[in-house]
Amino acid sequence: MQFLTSVATLLLASGAFAKTILLSNDDGWAATNIRATYYKLKEAGHDVFMVAPVSQRSGFCGTFDLPETPTLETNGGFNYPAAGAPSWGHEVDDDH
Repeated sequence: MQFLTSVATLLLASGAFAKTILLSNDDGWAATNIRATYYKLKEAGHDVFMVAPVSQRSGFCGTFDLPETPTLETNGGFNYPAAGAPSWGHEVDDDH
């Protein structure tokens, strides 16, 4: 977490030089830390792409899973997105 905070601070300090940033974690897209970092970086004018699992995946040792079906089989974090939603996509309220 300290590393992520340090990187975010460094990037925010260089607001005049907008960057394209790929932001990821293994805690899921709904985790407080990644969402707060995402919104702060966007607020600072950066072009941010968040790539995170639909649910918490800590401890899976870098496992990379591609969905076998085009839709989710179970609900995501906080039951959003719901089972049956597309496996790949973006948030409806953040058309990025």
